[in-house]
Amino acid sequence: MIFQIRENMQPVPVCGRGLLFVQKKQGENMKIRYAVPEDYEEVERILRQAQQMHVRLRPDVYRVGSVMIEREKFSQLAERGCVLVCQEGEAVIGALCFTQTEITGSRKMPGKVLYIDFLAVLESHRGKGAGSALLQTARETARKSGCGSVELQVDAANHAAIQMYRRAGFSEKTIKMCLKL
Repeated sequence: MIFQIRENMQPVPVCGRGLLFVQKKQGENMKIRYAVPEDYEEVERILRQAQQMHVRLRPDVYRVGSVMIEREKFSQLAERGCVLVCQEGEAVIGALCFTQTEITGSRKMPGKVLYIDFLAVLESHRGKGAGSALLQTARETARKSGCGSVELQVDAANHAAIQMYRRAGFSEKTIKMCLKL
């Protein structure tokens, strides 16, 4: 299942800093803020754990790599304000990376889209609202930036993520199919 096709899209600069959202959760403060380059190790650990889950779900498609996102690439994205982190206490427990793009061309209706490149939450914190809070913050960021939609892609085997996206109001836009040979 795919929620988005990324053709005829041009990057749109975005800039963000600071604390975006605070939610009281089971006696703890859950904060959504823009990532800083110093968050790299924690975000890399979260992405590696998410990748291991993808490998368990679809070993025919995914494998564990040594690095999920290069430090330099992460720093660039963080500096541009394109990475959100969910923090509980002092620990980063989730991350979401996005790009804003302008749709152009003769085959698609023009507009601005916020595309979620990744959303990952530590396994021990899944189902407790961190992913939903990150999604809500991305949605507000998109709205304030004049985007007409928020789009993402999810593996059809990741049923928990699909349900979370549906609860957040996402619907299928396209379906990507595969024929194994």
